[in-house]
Amino acid sequence: MTSDHLIVGGVPEPFNLPLELVNEKNLLRNGGLNKVVWKKVPEGTAALIEGLHQKNFHVVTALTECAVAAALKDSSLQIVGSYVDSSLNWAVITSAQQEKFRSIADLGRSAVRVGISRYGSGSHLMPLILAKQEAWKNPPSFVVCNNFSGLRESVVSGTCDFFMWEWFMTKPYVEQGLLKFIGNVPTPWPSVCFLAKKEVIDNFKGELFFALTAIRQAALEFRSHGSDRKSDEQFAASVDKIVSQFSFQPQDAESWLKTIQYSKDGIVSVNTIETVSQALFEAGIVEHRVSDPSNVVCPTFLSSFGLHV
Repeated sequence: MTSDHLIVGGVPEPFNLPLELVNEKNLLRNGGLNKVVWKKVPEGTAALIEGLHQKNFHVVTALTECAVAAALKDSSLQIVGSYVDSSLNWAVITSAQQEKFRSIADLGRSAVRVGISRYGSGSHLMPLILAKQEAWKNPPSFVVCNNFSGLRESVVSGTCDFFMWEWFMTKPYVEQGLLKFIGNVPTPWPSVCFLAKKEVIDNFKGELFFALTAIRQAALEFRSHGSDRKSDEQFAASVDKIVSQFSFQPQDAESWLKTIQYSKDGIVSVNTIETVSQALFEAGIVEHRVSDPSNVVCPTFLSSFGLHV
């Protein structure tokens, strides 16, 4: 970390908006850093992980299943705490014009083409997990569509049969009649964590951990609601920001904001890592289950039964 700022890679979605709030509220004062720079990467978690290796970012906000898979495959990567503790509600989306698929069960009755942003992203891993859970006889094939816009275009044109993405991000297009929602798959684990290269963790631990604490504080303030007038004002400002940047309806922005739960302390449980790695292993995404969770998660943030390991 050769500069006075922390570069964070993250997809352009509402849960990352607290990255902007850190600077607005001057939460990095006295921490050796001046600002957080959010580099937006619409191509998803796989592109973010590639960016870590290319040293484009100091840390990224990654889907938990992708981060665990990456850390199991590559010992140079490690999770440095939880960011979003609530589940991610994956919507299963098709074209509004097609009639073949009306439910998730219909997808398992024939060979299907799944739109994904990139191999290794959540849009790739979750259909594999879904196929395993639903015991599909035909393994899905994949069509790389690069980003959310490409996924929408691909499913409408018929290049792919369906894709999976966060529900509230897809909802406006479902309501417009462009896309069809045929089911959802909530993850049974916290949805987003921080991921970094071990060399960054080892060389800049103080600055990194201070900045991540500031980001979590910003996230809690971003979502604050009902405790006092100041928190209600912040909640209203957060709703306005979501509406302006992501074209949500105000009621959808409020619903999304009330649903998300940001991590207060960054702690990741051993059970979470074991559950995710088991799902990844059963879906054939990784070759082995986790043997030592402290290799996947920085021990500072690893907990078993609420106690630090």
